Amino acid sequence: NSFLTVKFPLSAFSSIQAINKSSLLLNESPLDTDYAIFDTFEASIMITSSPCSIIAKGYLCLLSSYSFIAECSIENIIGKKVLKCDEYSIAKVIIKSKEVLMRNKYELSHHLGSFSLKKEGKIIAIGVINKYKKYNK
Repeated sequence: NSFLTVKFPLSAFSSIQAINKSSLLLNESPLDTDYAIFDTFEASIMITSSPCSIIAKGYLCLLSSYSFIAECSIENIIGKKVLKCDEYSIAKVIIKSKEVLMRNKYELSHHLGSFSLKKEGKIIAIGVINKYKKYNK
């Protein structure tokens, strides 16, 4: 068996208590530059299928990324007021999670920068994290 030892920079411990334990999946790159703690982020999403007719500001669903699952809301759809749930619609959105995440942008880590949105037990969209807003207590 091989184990991965994860070293945290001291700066991470000021916010570590707010982070969901399942969010602590990290890659092996230097943590000082390649991780972020946040609850609000900009993402590109693609609708896969949906039990809804539209997604609008305030839409509630589940955010799932590896073992991390939390309720979230669509805070804004960039450039549009609503997003029709036609299959394979693509949009940029602002998402706010009810839990704090420790993740990377997709450009830094494909695994830690991707997620799915679920509603009524179905995956309604897949997405990637483009930007994030640093978490402040």
